[in-house]
Amino acid sequence: MKPISFVISILTSLTFADFLTSPAYAAAIPKISSPDGKISVSIQSTNGLTYSIDLDGAPLLIPSKLGLAFEGGLQLGENVQVLDTKVRANNTAWRDDFGKFSTVKDRYRELTLRLREKRPAPTEAVDFEVLVRAYDDGVALRYVLPKQQSLGQFKLVDDKTEFLFTGDHRAWIGASAEAECVYPEIRLSQMPGDRRILPLVVEAPNAWVAVGEADVRDWSGSFLTSTGKPGVFGAKASLVSAVESTTPRESAWHALIIARKAGDLTVSTLLTNLATPSQIKDTSWIKPGISAWDAWWTGRNRHWDQYSGLHSRGNTQSHKEYIDFAAEMGWSYMLVDWFWYDQESPDPETAIKPQGHIDMPELMAYAKTKGVKLILWVNSKNIPSIGADKLFATYAKWGAVGVKIDFFQNNGSQGTQRWHEELLAAAAKHQLVVDFHGVYTSTGLSRTWPNLLTQEGVLGVEYVKLGNAFTPSHMMMLPFTRGLLGPADVTPGAFLNVREDAFVPNSIPATSPGTRARQLALAVLIDSPFLCLCDDPIHYRGQPGIGFYRNLPTTWDETRALSSEIMKHLVQARRKRNGWWIAGMNHQQPLELDIKLDFLGEGSYTLTTYADTPESVQRPSSLAENTREVKRGDTIRIRMENAGGYAATLQPK
Repeated sequence: MKPISFVISILTSLTFADFLTSPAYAAAIPKISSPDGKISVSIQSTNGLTYSIDLDGAPLLIPSKLGLAFEGGLQLGENVQVLDTKVRANNTAWRDDFGKFSTVKDRYRELTLRLREKRPAPTEAVDFEVLVRAYDDGVALRYVLPKQQSLGQFKLVDDKTEFLFTGDHRAWIGASAEAECVYPEIRLSQMPGDRRILPLVVEAPNAWVAVGEADVRDWSGSFLTSTGKPGVFGAKASLVSAVESTTPRESAWHALIIARKAGDLTVSTLLTNLATPSQIKDTSWIKPGISAWDAWWTGRNRHWDQYSGLHSRGNTQSHKEYIDFAAEMGWSYMLVDWFWYDQESPDPETAIKPQGHIDMPELMAYAKTKGVKLILWVNSKNIPSIGADKLFATYAKWGAVGVKIDFFQNNGSQGTQRWHEELLAAAAKHQLVVDFHGVYTSTGLSRTWPNLLTQEGVLGVEYVKLGNAFTPSHMMMLPFTRGLLGPADVTPGAFLNVREDAFVPNSIPATSPGTRARQLALAVLIDSPFLCLCDDPIHYRGQPGIGFYRNLPTTWDETRALSSEIMKHLVQARRKRNGWWIAGMNHQQPLELDIKLDFLGEGSYTLTTYADTPESVQRPSSLAENTREVKRGDTIRIRMENAGGYAATLQPK
């Protein structure tokens, strides 16, 4: 991911001498606006530090608190003096080989506000900064703690940042502090007092807003919780853990994605723009692509049937079958998931000692003959005893090209954030791609370490084996909630499709509610450069729709939201080179839409559609495949049945 340009211009610089310490001489705080002038951010310091946001001249967020609280009683943002302000503009672009746009515009205006927290004598004052950026698609805020005698080593215990809206708007927030959760609808007045996972999605009168975070490096992630203030509609940040560090330091970014249409939330690049650029100089070895899973998800291994359901596992023979299918489909990877070694063994090197049902050298050699690369699962708890460097060196020596690291069971503490970067650096040293599971939600880390192709932090398709939470309603919410934050390993691709009222959790083989067209669409509507498709080869071969997964990209040059209604339906078009892919999902009612193909290039295209049929309501695996010629400006009509979907490819002739 190399920068395309570095065009930075200074718009305004208001600098006041540091010796002007009287509040009467405090610097005025300029309002900053987005480059298109439609979003503006104001900072107030009269009665504590606050910020507010206007959109098109109308209030979006009312004055909301800014500040940090430290062990020992230091509170920043309570009694501040403005020392200095600087405003600058940035208009650059960078290449992203692993996202929804190959060229990402990084265009914003930034206010740096240098402040002094005044404290009663003889306690020394503390200087700090607040950085505010206004983009065309949102606003971001972060704190900067300069090196100074009055604040060296510190322990941060609370982030006081608030997000307060103009009224009791409709909103969606994670149902718990666990990242693998659903996102129920609430009113802002019902914001829970216990901590909830990001994002918070709000339907304001003049926009859609999603609250997230980015660049959480050696810092603590955030939850959201009620402010505890009656008559106030919104939420406040709450640190997952205390932050222990020394100055100088920068906090993570608090970010608000802002869009006038719900679908435009899904094409925002705000969080990746805020992330630290790649720490890997040469990323040419990092290859996105599709992966076959193993027998665990389907719950049945025909070659070793003594384990089933949640305890199902692959062996050498079944893994070869999945490798064969990956080769047939042109997929890059096959995932060897848990149970290939004894994760409960006291042996400190257990994670490099396959159990008897896995012949690892034979598997590696076989996969190589088929042109398929293997990803190996490992439990995070087994890594410290052997060390990440030795573990990854061993896997690379065997011939593996990546790791799926599982069961972190932590929602983003500072220690886990630090460990994740250490693991990614160690994996990069041995040219291994990474899939994190049992983790928090995305925060832009995949830009900083692009070998992190995907991560969980999402209630995905595996939950058809763990209960009934993976409903069509939840599936429809994912692009508008967790999917906004970054890559999510949802593991779509279930081909035993059933009606929601006929769904039975942990059936053997595994099934999934909703139509087959919906499963096809899900593979496109949720970003995941490493796309793990869940089902058994025997459920794929010869089945309607399998052609959509052949040559399906997992990263894109361009993404457009064509039609949307929050949590009700979404249709996107994504381009890779000269071809386009269309994907759509809807909620619980049939939906017909006219989609104009005004995004196509010149000339004719072959349109191949994978659509619900009238029989899909009762028989969700029913799928209609059709091919015809279209051109730019044509209109196509799509129909999605109850809990349905739509998928299509457009290839130039």
